[in-house]
Amino acid sequence: MSEASLPLEIERKFLIALPDAALLGEKSVKRLAIAQVYLRAGTSGAGRRIRCTRCGDETRYYYTEKTRVTAVTRIEREHEITAAEFEALLSERDEALRTIEKTRYLVPFEGHTLEIDVFPFWRDRATPTALSPAACRTRYSDPYCFSPAEYGIVIGINPP
Repeated sequence: MSEASLPLEIERKFLIALPDAALLGEKSVKRLAIAQVYLRAGTSGAGRRIRCTRCGDETRYYYTEKTRVTAVTRIEREHEITAAEFEALLSERDEALRTIEKTRYLVPFEGHTLEIDVFPFWRDRATPTALSPAACRTRYSDPYCFSPAEYGIVIGINPP
């Protein structure tokens, strides 16, 4: 795979006030319960993790490797795994790092998807973590911003 075709993640995170419960409770908002376990680094030095996501009665498992390119850019390789593979990989857990549990709300906004992570140890804050790939096509010099009047937040997004 050429460097130009590697799957790049350009992620910017922001700390925001917790959005109104009415917004997060709307029928159009999807809610995911996520448990994320960090694994010991692989032979390539890439950061590795496994994730269990639950939405309603559906449970899915993922394996991810991330290789740092710059301070905000990483090469990300992720694929779905089975429950048995997830359980087997738990033996490679990095004991120095805690399992992260969070609720991710997928909020539709003007044809895009805003991901808002809420952690159980915060009652008044959240982190919008990413947008769907379509929202990231905006030019760097003209970041896409969400209306602070509607959501109480402003987010600038860099394209991939």
